Amino acid sequence: MTKPAGDQVPKQMQSKFEEITALTDAFCDKYLNTEYADLSRQLTAALCRKRPSPLVKGQAKSWACGIIHALGMVNFLDDSSQTPQLIVLNLLINNQEDVTGGLPDEKTN
Repeated sequence: MTKPAGDQVPKQMQSKFEEITALTDAFCDKYLNTEYADLSRQLTAALCRKRPSPLVKGQAKSWACGIIHALGMVNFLDDSSQTPQLIVLNLLINNQEDVTGGLPDEKTN
């Protein structure tokens, strides 16, 4: 099975892509939806294809936080009238917790 065109990355960036998308996929599965997971994968792939890729520097969890945050802000993810809504998005970004386990299980207001 071939990857969707949006998920194609250079071979030298494949491991970084997989590391970041493992974090964003897990976060989206737990707190958001598959649409955000797909968008996160597409954005990560686009950053991997950029020459030179900014993903070479920095930690995967920081990039995963930034990717989720960027997508959330342009899609009003912190707006209580929108679905899905993630009130704790700023907590995640401000603390740069591990994307897969750093958030509380209950919503914070």
